[in-house]
Amino acid sequence: MWGGSSEETFWAARRLFEALARTEPLVIVLDDLHWADRTTLLLLRFLARIGGPARVMVVAHHGSADQSARLARNARPSIALVS
Repeated sequence: MWGGSSEETFWAARRLFEALARTEPLVIVLDDLHWADRTTLLLLRFLARIGGPARVMVVAHHGSADQSARLARNARPSIALVS
């Protein structure tokens, strides 16, 4: 990381997302999790446990580029795909 411990960084990210979600719901979209390292997955787990009054939703995609392309071809028009 950038000089601090992973735990400090995780708490900083959590405080940021909770602050952003105070005024309106927040959606965090993560793609290509199959490329994520261990620390990134631990951060995701930590963020997924945000509770209380914060309105935070984490949407994550774990798959290959081929899977994403296949989904895009077969998706209904009302579904937005994030690459």
